[in-house]
Amino acid sequence: MFTSFGFSSVSPYVGLFLLGVLWGPVGYFLSPIMMAISRKFEREADLYSFKLMKSAQPLLAALKHMAKDNLSNLRPHPLYVFFNYSHPPILERIELLERVDAYR
Repeated sequence: MFTSFGFSSVSPYVGLFLLGVLWGPVGYFLSPIMMAISRKFEREADLYSFKLMKSAQPLLAALKHMAKDNLSNLRPHPLYVFFNYSHPPILERIELLERVDAYR
């Protein structure tokens, strides 16, 4: 790989440079997958919070306060969420917690 990029010897610094250069395009295509996994873990964390607190109200209050303070986009486009959000949208998180809290 080093010679194909014009380097005559193997060097760890050159290897790190090439890894960084090659990761850009690969990371772009893997980003939606990594974001989806992250959103799944965040949903699980929200449910764990409910299980631990035995109520969704503390997290619901915190999410609503955070949305208000940060002026969050409450209804982002699903395609934008797919590519850019590592957390579920605030309204989606609130709706999930309210549904779970209603079955308590």
